[in-house]
Amino acid sequence: LPIRLLFFNAKFENEIVVLRWGTTMEENFDKFIVERSSTGLNFQPIGEVQGVGRNIYETETRYAFDDTTPVLGFNYYRLKALDLDGVAEYFGVIVVRATGTRQLSVYPNPSSGESISFQINFNPTENDQVLLINNLGQELLRIPVSNTQNQIVFENKLNPGVYFVKYVSQDFIGTSRAIVTH
Repeated sequence: LPIRLLFFNAKFENEIVVLRWGTTMEENFDKFIVERSSTGLNFQPIGEVQGVGRNIYETETRYAFDDTTPVLGFNYYRLKALDLDGVAEYFGVIVVRATGTRQLSVYPNPSSGESISFQINFNPTENDQVLLINNLGQELLRIPVSNTQNQIVFENKLNPGVYFVKYVSQDFIGTSRAIVTH
């Protein structure tokens, strides 16, 4: 690829990972795709940053991307540079350790009642489960996290009201409120 990467670094601050990089040449360049892995092996795209120019020579161009949802522990990042004709080149890998407390969040909130998605900031383990509880404390649903793709899809639309999504693992139990409206 006609791109020259000058630097690529990352740091964990204020619960997010701040990624910064710079180039000194871009020729027929389209964009960067930022990829992340929790193992250093299987990377997934988490965002894109458009290239500044198609033909920039001997000029330093700086880029930035904030990963607002890093997983606790080690996060591995790499850049995928894509030129205008679809040819790609990879840069990186850099690693950042994110610290903090485990968290669970649900979205969209409010929900239409057809599905509820959840997000955790740590890697799930094999026996983790997710529960749906109504406002009377009754368990309506219990499924292994491995079967969810981080989304609970309901056969029958939930009635409007307040529900609780509970995440249960060996070393974490978290509950988040979900509101269903129609």
